[in-house]
Amino acid sequence: MPRRMEGRLPEVRAARLARASWNRAADIWEDFVERGKDFSRDYVHAPALLRALGPVRGLRVLDIGCGQGYFTRKLAARGARVVGIDWSPGMIGRAMAREGQRPIGIEYLCLDARRAGDRWSAGSFDRAVACMSLMDSPGLDRILRGVYRLLRPGGRLAFSITHPLNSSRVSRWERDEVGAHGARVLDRYFDEGAVRLVWRQARLKRLFTVPHWHYTLETYFRKICGAGFQIVHVAEPRPSAEQARLYTSLEGPSRIPFWLVIAAEKAPSKPRGRGSLRLLLGGAARSG
Repeated sequence: MPRRMEGRLPEVRAARLARASWNRAADIWEDFVERGKDFSRDYVHAPALLRALGPVRGLRVLDIGCGQGYFTRKLAARGARVVGIDWSPGMIGRAMAREGQRPIGIEYLCLDARRAGDRWSAGSFDRAVACMSLMDSPGLDRILRGVYRLLRPGGRLAFSITHPLNSSRVSRWERDEVGAHGARVLDRYFDEGAVRLVWRQARLKRLFTVPHWHYTLETYFRKICGAGFQIVHVAEPRPSAEQARLYTSLEGPSRIPFWLVIAAEKAPSKPRGRGSLRLLLGGAARSG
C-alpha cells in the first residue's frame, strides 16, 4: 500500500506538484493498471463503483480524472457515450493512443477538473464518475459545483476514494517479527489538506510520489451536500475471503475499510437550498 509522508503541503504548491507528478508517472500507472497489477481496482473498488453508478447504456457520462482510460473503457463497453478528462497530457496521450488502436467512440480531453463546469453547457451529462481521482485533485468544492451544473436534473455522480480513515497523515500497519499485519495505526485524522503520498508497491516499475488530499468523512459529506447533491448511496467495498487469500495485498483491506464509494444525485427539479443525505449506508443505490 502507498505510504504517507509527514508534513502538509501548501495548497498552491500541491496543485502544481500534483499535475506534474502524475504526468511523470503516466508510464508507471499505465503499466500498473493495464497489466493487471492493481488488484484492488480490478476486484474491489472499481466493481463497487460500477454498481453505484447504475446502468449507463445510452447515457452521456463524464469520467473525471480518467487517466489512461481504464474506467472510461469499462463505461463505453456498457453502452455509455463517454467523455474522459484528465489534466495530465501524458495520461490523456496514452488514453487517446488506446482509442486510436481500438476505437470505441470515447472522446478524451486534457482538462483540469476544476474547469470542467465551464467547458460544457448546463445539463450536458446524464452521469459523472471519478474512479479514485478526487482525492488526488485540488479544488474539490469547485469540482463538485461544476459537476452539479453539468448534470441534468436527476443525474448522478458516483466516485471512489481512499477511505478517509486510511488517508490521514499517520496510517500504517503494525508488523510482527515475520512482517505479518498486526493492528492498523491511525492518527492525525482531523488534520486536513494535502500530504505527500509515496507509491512503493513492488509491482510498480519504479516508485513515485504525488500529493494526496485528505478530508474527514464529515467534510466530504458537507462538500457534496453543499454543492447541491443528495447522497443516495455509500459503500465500503472489501475483498472476499478468497481474494484476500489469493492476493496478500488485499488481506489488510479485508479487515478494515480502505475504499469509500459514494453516489449522489441532482434533484429532478430545482433544489430548495442545499443538498441532503438521503441514505447513509447500505447496499443498492436508491433513486427518488
